[in-house]
Amino acid sequence: DARYVGQAYTLEIPIDGPISKESLGTFRKSFDSTHQRIYGHANPDSPIELVNARVVQSWAFPSLDFKPVIPAGRPLKADSRPVYFEESGGYIQVPVMARETLEVGARISGPAIVEQFDSTLVVYPGQHAELEINGNVMVTASSDRAH
Repeated sequence: DARYVGQAYTLEIPIDGPISKESLGTFRKSFDSTHQRIYGHANPDSPIELVNARVVQSWAFPSLDFKPVIPAGRPLKADSRPVYFEESGGYIQVPVMARETLEVGARISGPAIVEQFDSTLVVYPGQHAELEINGNVMVTASSDRAH
């Protein structure tokens, strides 16, 4: 962001590539040109000041190789308890599963509860949950549910 010395407002002017005598000359011309276009005047003889500098760097993200963090093949144990769901008209008996017993790819149709030591996941009626290979539980609405 740059401005003429003494001004309160700034213009965002990109600098592509390394900073050099040539790129600063291009920066100055771009600033004056942008100032002319936006404000209707420019003063190429007036000094400018750099107010903010932002650096953006990008690179290709490496390919990720997810390994299962929860071993597959454990038995799915489920208890149940009554849970209140307004959309179901009140209390209904709902399966309660321990998260550590889910295997990768396990799909749970709501309504259901998935518990672990530090949280409880509620899978509402019309949703389903699936344990992903990286250990996340992804909850999505069933295709027949509008919201």
